[in-house]
Amino acid sequence: VVVVAAGVILLLTLYWRGDQVPPPPPPPITPHEDDDRTITPPPVVEVIGPPREMTPRLLADRQYQDAVRLFAADPRKAADLFRVAADAGHPAAQYRSALLLLYGGAGVTPDRTQAVARLHQSAEQGHAPAQAVLGDLIARQGEKAEQTAEARAWFAKALPALSRGAAEGDAEDRYALGLIHFSRVSEVHNPAEAVKLFGLAAQAGHADAQFRLGRAYDYAVGVSYDPVEAVRWYAAAADRGHVLAAGALGRLQCEGWGMPRDEAKGLARLRDVTSDVRRLAEAGDPDAEVLLGAMISEGRGVKQDDAEAIHWFTRAAERGDPVAANRLAGCYADGLGVTQDQKEAARLYSKAAEKSFPVAQYNLGDAYQRGVGVETDLAQAARWYTRAAEMELPHSQLALGLLYTQGRGVPMNGEVAKRWYSKAAAGYRRAADAGDAGAQFRLGQLSQRGLGVPEDRQAAREWYRKAAEQGHDGAKKALDQLK
Repeated sequence: VVVVAAGVILLLTLYWRGDQVPPPPPPPITPHEDDDRTITPPPVVEVIGPPREMTPRLLADRQYQDAVRLFAADPRKAADLFRVAADAGHPAAQYRSALLLLYGGAGVTPDRTQAVARLHQSAEQGHAPAQAVLGDLIARQGEKAEQTAEARAWFAKALPALSRGAAEGDAEDRYALGLIHFSRVSEVHNPAEAVKLFGLAAQAGHADAQFRLGRAYDYAVGVSYDPVEAVRWYAAAADRGHVLAAGALGRLQCEGWGMPRDEAKGLARLRDVTSDVRRLAEAGDPDAEVLLGAMISEGRGVKQDDAEAIHWFTRAAERGDPVAANRLAGCYADGLGVTQDQKEAARLYSKAAEKSFPVAQYNLGDAYQRGVGVETDLAQAARWYTRAAEMELPHSQLALGLLYTQGRGVPMNGEVAKRWYSKAAAGYRRAADAGDAGAQFRLGQLSQRGLGVPEDRQAAREWYRKAAEQGHDGAKKALDQLK
């Protein structure tokens, strides 16, 4: 014990020798009253352990969220992420992947069969936008009772969630809810509300909504006819790779409707999408069937073949598509690809007109006025012209104004006639200012005759000249007659 105690004393003595004494602790720092510096304690470093192993579900959700964030900057990479997450069973990714497969975009080749499969997978998991899109596809496949019932069932499942999401500003929900309101079989059918929703989604950059909005303006369904707005929204969707929008824009560019005529550029657009449009048409997409039929009928981007055009128009018309029925009626009226049959033409015009397609309503009114395919009936002509005129179709407004001027089918009324002439002139003027050659020609006619605008031969000559420079044959003849 004595030895141990001596050792401890020795150690303590060595430790506390003068040269081994530790320095005293520093005095506390007291900030000077003029010193505004603050003393910041050192940061606390949080030690994070190794990450948890990510489950397939969490990984798919991460991929989907990354795809949504990337889509505007790198749509192709985003599309790949949507596809991978969709393959893993993510319902929202299945829906977004299906939209790209339906009409293209982000480098995705359209594949309607695969798109429908994706939509079924997503819809059956309760994803409301997929349920609405699936219901719309089913509704547009035909008019059989079982198809209508199935479409309505999907619409009913989707409606509550989409209504909430649309009210909160979600673009996907607004687009999908618009489809439900737009569908003729929907129990909440309201084209005007549909167009409003498409517009909100289109402004947020939704390509499918942009295409639908363009079609609404192009065909005056749920909104007044406006070829300039149709061009605007088709172009927006086409810029995002939407195949049908690019095709529609190409046709308008070839014709010079709502924009300056440029057949070379229009044909280039059509050739770029021909194979995709045909693939979609062969898979049963009615919009693609109509577009392909029109391209073949006009020989634009493909070989001209009236018989094949009839095939595609007939397929889409049998599904209940009014645009197809109107085009098919024109073929029967002119004997293109079929034996000329004015009665069949009038029947088809009537079928499309009853579905509120203004162009068909105008054509049916013209048939009644001229007694072609139907008995002459000026009252019926006025009725159908009125319905189309109320949707701002300038041709119908002009035709209706002439009936009121002459008192044919309606009481003679100069003031009402002037109102319709003015509306027609305003519609033609908007399109003419955008470079529409047909509208420029019509505005020249109105200026020459003083209908809806002051009579002005010089103004008429100028409009004819603009149209003639774009190759409009009628304008060339009218210009020669004014000289």
